[in-house]
Amino acid sequence: MRRLLPWALLALVGAGAGLGAALGQANAPGTTASSVLVGAAAQSWLSGVLAATKAAGTAHLDYTGLGTSPNPLLRGSSSGSGVVDFASGTFRTSETDHEMEWSSQNGGPVHAQAQTTSESDIAIGSTLYQSFGPGGLPGGWMKTPGRRDEGALGLASADGLGVVLSALTGSVTTVSVRELGTDSVDGAPATRYLVRTEPRPICPEPGRKLPQGSTTVWVDSDGRLVQARDSFTISATFGASLRKKIPDLADVPSGPRTLTSTLRLSAFGASVHVAAPTLQRSGGSTVFSAGSGTAVARCG
Repeated sequence: MRRLLPWALLALVGAGAGLGAALGQANAPGTTASSVLVGAAAQSWLSGVLAATKAAGTAHLDYTGLGTSPNPLLRGSSSGSGVVDFASGTFRTSETDHEMEWSSQNGGPVHAQAQTTSESDIAIGSTLYQSFGPGGLPGGWMKTPGRRDEGALGLASADGLGVVLSALTGSVTTVSVRELGTDSVDGAPATRYLVRTEPRPICPEPGRKLPQGSTTVWVDSDGRLVQARDSFTISATFGASLRKKIPDLADVPSGPRTLTSTLRLSAFGASVHVAAPTLQRSGGSTVFSAGSGTAVARCG
């Protein structure tokens, strides 16, 4: 049986890794309706927010993802939680995804089936450990090959949680930061901002570009990031080069599909302990096998 990548993962390959911003440091926008920072000033402001967040030392994490579409086969949801120690560069996260999966038997017709998968990640130094639940890889912890991606506040390898932050820490130039007014997160006061980034090529189709990206961020009174949300819509067709690489996509329903991801950070400074797991072994050797839906390609 050939198992195809979940539709949501294909969307993230094309878009999730492409909504980013290069960062620097400056004062926050003022309180007037016309309060906007552009160019280098916007990049600098975002850098200051991320620096203040890391300076808190630790944080608790909560993540939700929602895929909506007129086509029920393209709907799905995700949720996750975890902790991160910014100072030591460690984190522990877990996530559960509810998506449709398409598969074909011996080159036959493609069939859709509702699938629930789970993934847990532990990162210590440059090493990432993963464990997959029902519908994914066999249970047990495994050490991934190669070095982990330590970008996005150290959370770039944390599955969906890291995808939200990649919208603020990638290589794309920030166009502007606009203040949207006061709000609250978990009952605490915060200020909401809209961050816009310039278009970049869609991976793996460099001839096409995403529209201008935007991410809404909530910043607390200490200048720390307490919530980030991005939302984007995938168009109604797969690109020609992607369909050529994966011919089975001809039988997979295409968009439109809107993906909305929200990451919340809380309990700054709370005690966090992240320990290496006991690895799954076979014949005395650590086991790792690649599986559907566990890796996101990046480009640009």
